[in-house]
Formats: sequence, structure tokens, C-alpha cells
Amino acid sequence: MFKWLTLSFLFISVNIHAQTVALDTLAALPSELKEASAMVQGKKGAIWTLNDSGNQPIVYQIDVNGNILHKTFIKNAYNIDWEELAIDPSGNLYIGDFGNNRNDRKDLKIYIVNEKVLLKEDSAVAEIITFNYPDQRNFPEQAAHRNFDMEAMVFYNNKLVLFSKNRTDPFSGYSYVYYLPSKPGDFIAEKVDSIYLGDGPRELFQITAADLSPDGKSLILLSYDKFFIVFDFPYNDLIGGRVARNDFKELSQKESVVWATDSTALISDEKSVLGGGYLYRLDMAPFIKENSRIRKNEVSLPFKEFRDTLMVNFTTELRGKVYYEFFNGEGSRIDYGTIGHFERGKHAIKIAPPEFPNGTYMLNIQIGKRPHAFFVYRYNQVDWKKVEAEFEKRKKELQKR
Repeated sequence: MFKWLTLSFLFISVNIHAQTVALDTLAALPSELKEASAMVQGKKGAIWTLNDSGNQPIVYQIDVNGNILHKTFIKNAYNIDWEELAIDPSGNLYIGDFGNNRNDRKDLKIYIVNEKVLLKEDSAVAEIITFNYPDQRNFPEQAAHRNFDMEAMVFYNNKLVLFSKNRTDPFSGYSYVYYLPSKPGDFIAEKVDSIYLGDGPRELFQITAADLSPDGKSLILLSYDKFFIVFDFPYNDLIGGRVARNDFKELSQKESVVWATDSTALISDEKSVLGGGYLYRLDMAPFIKENSRIRKNEVSLPFKEFRDTLMVNFTTELRGKVYYEFFNGEGSRIDYGTIGHFERGKHAIKIAPPEFPNGTYMLNIQIGKRPHAFFVYRYNQVDWKKVEAEFEKRKKELQKR
């Protein structure tokens, strides 16, 4: 049985790296979509969007040139404040009628309609989710607790995940995270977490849209002048990954975002006094590359030779479990285990595997979904020349395999 010991740790807040980003303008949206406030990509590349409060209960299909290809009227719905779209693998679209600027609504809804119907019908009847928040006590809520407006939602692990648009005064900087079942019914949302995004002007840190990359590895959260990418999150912990902040060069009322591919996103903004009314392209490849560079260097070994215990240092911007594995020269796993559950920060730990023969082994330290591999040498009696010679020999042999 393995042993581990946490020697030291230092908790830190989310490490957010900011850079300024320019958007590529693809097209002007038609006047019929001047208040476009949601976007999602369906099967075969179909892009769905809608207008927000006070407009007709219509779901639009558009192309990357902003042209309206089709529209479907939802017959049993009202557009009180439609703010977001999400989609599941079966093609069910979830229409979030949960905009709640004054934090006083008791009629929150999510409409469900399959995109097969949307593609061929001019009108449709939706299934309905009704819900409320377990922690809201007043309607409207007191100014310091107004965190029940909602404009961001994704489908993840068979549930709907909602991110609040914080309207607290004074501004707290947090977005609350809630879960809802992805099926018709009346529910109390489950409050599961919160994410701290900043303490600047409230309007610049409010979350207005969200979307998951097609490969399910990255989450983007949008605001008017910036966006946040959550990378490498542990299973079932969407905001447990590394958070990278990026600022747009232009301020506008950006309210919809969708990953078109694993390295490209589309963004649109509403036409307002800030300008806007356009569809944009955002190249995500540089941010993905930068994340890989940062994560590559998060683990280090002070010494690669050991007797009974091996020291491992790591600095991580993820939270969750950390694992280890030992492999012999034939590639067989000979020992593995869980080191522990860690918060974001700097950590130093000891791994004490069971006895196995002297020699060169490969050690993998797994943080979240990212492996970190090292060659290590185990010995009982010190013969440094022999250690070094054997280490180099086995290293060359393993590299040739």
C-alpha cells in the first residue's frame, strides 16, 4: 500500500493571465437579430440564435455570413427574457427564459425543442422546465444579494449548468453555479459552486454567455469586454480547471458565444449605444497553446534518484485529485495510487511506493487530465557512478522503444 505525506502547501486564488484580443468581423447581423443574445451550434454545423426580452418567441438558424436560413415560432412560449441556448448530444435545444435583471422573477423557464423539428417546421411546441433558486429569499432580492439573474448555460454530464450574472451592490465578483435536470418538470436548482472573476466595475465582470468546446475540454465564459477560458477541469467540476482571462480591444454588448471547432469560437453582440450588431470569429489556438506551455512545467522532481520515498513539487491552477503511476522498462504499470485532493497552489509531497528492484522506471504524475512523465532511478546502496550509468543506459533503451 502506498503512502503519501503533504509537506507544505500554499493556497492561492485563481491565477488569471490577461492579454488583449482583437476579433475578426465576419458579418453584420440583420436588423431582425439586433438583440441576438444566445448562440449554439447543432449537428452538421447549424448555428441557432434568438433575441432577448420582449421579442417574438422565435429560434433562428443562421450561417457564418449572418444570413437567416430558417426560423421557428415556439407556439407555447413567451419571450419574457430569453438569454441563452444550450444543446445536448441528441439535438435537444434548451432555451433559457431566465433573464432576471431586477431579481424578482418567480416564473423562470427553460424550453426544450429538438433541432430536427426546428429544421423542418415553421412552428413548434416545446417541453418546459420550470424552476427556482434554493437560496433566494426575497423578490426582488436585497441589493447585496442580487445574484439571481442568469444569461449563461451549458449542457454537461446529462445536466444543465447555469452561471449567474452578478448584479450585487456592492459588487462581490462571484458568479454562482447551479445544476438543473435536463428534462421537463418543476425543479429547485442545485447550487453547487461559485467562481470569482474579478473586483472591477460590475458591468465588466458579469457573465453573459457560456459554451463548452466540442471535445469537452474547455469552457468559455463571456462578458462585455473580456472572456474567461477554463481549461483542463476535473470530471464533473467545470470551474475546477485553470482559468485564463483575456480582454477584448473593443467594448460592446457581447451576449453570445459558441465554439465552432475545438480551436475557433463565434461571438455576436447586440446593437446598442456601444455599437455592435455583428458576428465575429475568435481564434482560440493561441490560448490553447499557451495553456499547454504553462501546464507542461507545473511538476518538478528535486531528485530523480530515491530509496524509500520520492519528492515531488508541483504548482497547479487546478483543483482536484492528483494521482501517480510507476512503469517498468517493459511498459508495465507496477504501482499506482491517489496522492490526495489539492486546491490550487504550490505543493510538495512524498511518494513512498512498495519495494521493487533497483533500476530505472517511468513515473507519471496525473493532475486533472494532464500527465507529467519522468524517468526515475531506485536504489538501495549508493554507487553514484553505477546509478548514473544505469540511468543513462535505460533512458536510451526506453527512448528507442
